[in-house]
Amino acid sequence: MQVPYETTLEEILNEPIIQQVMARDGVRSDDIVRLLRQARMRSVRRMRGRMSYPID
Repeated sequence: MQVPYETTLEEILNEPIIQQVMARDGVRSDDIVRLLRQARMRSVRRMRGRMSYPID
């Protein structure tokens, strides 16, 4: 059985068509990576705020 393969962000950002679109729009790979890191951090903070801890 073959293990499913998930394309990495780096692979996607290195695709020629993606690079052409980003160049046309004035977006760099670093911009995308930074945006996704910020979104991840916001999501983590939001999830931590929703966690409830049992009182012993």
